[in-house]
Amino acid sequence: THPETGYGYIEADGFNVKSFKEKPEIAKAKEYVASGNFYWNSGMFCFHSAHYLSELKHYREDIFHALSKAFQNATHTENIIDIPYHDMQLIPKESIDYAVMEKSEKVKVIPVHYSWNDLGSFDALYDVLPKDANGNTEGEVIHHNSSNNLVLSHKRIIATFAVENLIIVDTEDALLVGKRGQSQQVKQVYEKIKKRNPSILD
Repeated sequence: THPETGYGYIEADGFNVKSFKEKPEIAKAKEYVASGNFYWNSGMFCFHSAHYLSELKHYREDIFHALSKAFQNATHTENIIDIPYHDMQLIPKESIDYAVMEKSEKVKVIPVHYSWNDLGSFDALYDVLPKDANGNTEGEVIHHNSSNNLVLSHKRIIATFAVENLIIVDTEDALLVGKRGQSQQVKQVYEKIKKRNPSILD
């Protein structure tokens, strides 16, 4: 519906996937939308597990063997499968997109037309949360001369004045402050926190 720099795209020829494109710059995103044959990659995949595992073994044998070992070492109690934490940590960290979907020749795309939003970012979350008359999200917040701010806090009252388009997330461990429209940078912040103080990410 609009050029979005925070999403991946799928280039299609009918139902056939031509290519996957990662999060583009705004100019390229506008080209994608104008072309008419690009779709947002919502990340919703449907497949039989046997087919997926076959493709995973073909394209990322290291991941396949690591997860196979983890599953073999799991304990089974009724309907619960308990996989050892250590074994899970040994599975290479790779998204399904990079590991399989972008390589497989068995992938099709089905365009759908309904309201959809990727709640994987604070910007997307702002879009769906209730807001006051000035565009600020509602909650335990006091706003003065402020507009279009996302504020998330459950432990204490947050007050703002003379600010706009901010993301403010207050947790027990940390305070995050950023600019709306730039929330994809949270990933880089996360990596810096992981290096400096990884214990708060547990």
